[in-house]
Amino acid sequence: QDLDAMFSKREVKQIRQRTMGALAVKRLKGERVGTNPYGQRNAPDGKHAMRDVRDNVRRCAGRECAGCLHMAPDPAEQAVIARAVGLSANGLSVRAIAAQLASDGIVGRTGRPLSRVQVHRFLRPILLAEESARCAS
Repeated sequence: QDLDAMFSKREVKQIRQRTMGALAVKRLKGERVGTNPYGQRNAPDGKHAMRDVRDNVRRCAGRECAGCLHMAPDPAEQAVIARAVGLSANGLSVRAIAAQLASDGIVGRTGRPLSRVQVHRFLRPILLAEESARCAS
């Protein structure tokens, strides 16, 4: 039994290393790893773009790629983001914004209400950009 457990642990470690290596290669190639950011979706035009690692320029690869970087705003999710920004402007906390969105019946991609962590993830960059714009002017 101890020998089986040892080989199982070794196999799990090898699988983890192979997976991490494959994801690192995808990132180096400029392919997206994971899901689209909230508020974005794959562009409907079917173009597949890749980021050239050497000069950091986006180009259409001209073929099907594993990680399409050509994204467009998702109107439904952008409306949720706009609603959250409006609630934030009224002085609500992220937790209160998530509760208000849930009470309005707004759900995420999984069909469950948005958690405070999800709301914070898509709201934070917007609020930071607005804050830096205010400081700059």
